[in-house]
Amino acid sequence: MAITDTKAKVIGVNGNLVTVEIEEGSVIQNEVAYVLLDDLRLKSEVIKVLGKRAFLQVFEDTTDIRVGMEVEFTGEMLAATLAPGILGEIFDGLLNPLEKLDNRQGFFLQRGQY
Repeated sequence: MAITDTKAKVIGVNGNLVTVEIEEGSVIQNEVAYVLLDDLRLKSEVIKVLGKRAFLQVFEDTTDIRVGMEVEFTGEMLAATLAPGILGEIFDGLLNPLEKLDNRQGFFLQRGQY
């Protein structure tokens, strides 16, 4: 996963919808982005772009996301690879292989774990 030179900051949070202001560069709809929260990177998808503003759907708990936090964009679209080799495995909605992840915290994954 490559990170682009696009620079953006959070300007609003409403549930799992995060609004960002693009300071430099550009983004496209359905692009994968990460909201930077301390040492965590919270995965999200660009669901709408209006001028220099982008609206992100964050795929996990948005607690502690605040105005001014930085956002990274990958330049890649959110996608899932489907093939016969994935039959018999268990995945979450982002195609993370749940049985292969180191999940020491119990039934639910911690934030930022992919």
